[in-house]
Amino acid sequence: MQGTAAAQAASASIEVLDRDQAGNWPMTVAVEGLAPAASGRPFELWLTHEGKLSALCGSFRTDGAGAAVVPMNAPYDFSEYDGWVVVEEGSRTPLLATTA
Repeated sequence: MQGTAAAQAASASIEVLDRDQAGNWPMTVAVEGLAPAASGRPFELWLTHEGKLSALCGSFRTDGAGAAVVPMNAPYDFSEYDGWVVVEEGSRTPLLATTA
């Protein structure tokens, strides 16, 4: 994932692990350069469909250096989505984005 104009120095990677028997996709999200939100709210990782937030995968905070490594889960069929974004909780403005 690459930082958007709202967080140009930020980047992230998502390692999706094997789907479990129940249909969950465990994953690890690693973020760098995303300063903690001034509001104190956490960040959220979303799957998108046609550019809109569609399925929440989890929330996280970054440390003072803007880094985090967080386990998350996506119990969704990825074929229904076309990208990933990170937003600040309560916002729809992407800070990090990519297409699936």
